[in-house]
Amino acid sequence: MCANYDDCECCADGHEAVQQKIEDNIREHGVAIIFTQTEAAETILNLAYTIGLADIGHPEVLVFALPAESAHMILNDIATRAREVALPMNERLDDLANLPLILKPVAPSIAAEYIVQANARAGRELPALQLVWPDARGLFPWEEGFEQRLLAAQPHLYGITH
Repeated sequence: MCANYDDCECCADGHEAVQQKIEDNIREHGVAIIFTQTEAAETILNLAYTIGLADIGHPEVLVFALPAESAHMILNDIATRAREVALPMNERLDDLANLPLILKPVAPSIAAEYIVQANARAGRELPALQLVWPDARGLFPWEEGFEQRLLAAQPHLYGITH
């Protein structure tokens, strides 16, 4: 669940300033990227997500535990792709980063806890895609042999319904 953290931009700068920055970024770039932290399994995780993809009919995209610079680059590339074609779900993407990635659908009720600013802007719970990354051997969390210590780093939001 998102909470008040010292390095959270919204908490530090104030809600109105952040809302204006979000709108400015969407107007200028077609998307805003939010960096925050969230608590999962009693661990504080970095979280990055898009705001603005819903404006063009796509789910917002969220990713856990990547360094901010990497997350920003990848999410911007996904937003650029979304303006051109439908985002592929459940397919390996080898051209977004130096590692394979997969977009997995997340139910709006599950994503709501994480994409708070996007939902507030839209006035409703939005669908989302979780960007899932593999371990050092290229295995994803649902594959046998995935490095177990990394499971806590990216909560399994996909496939959950309620």
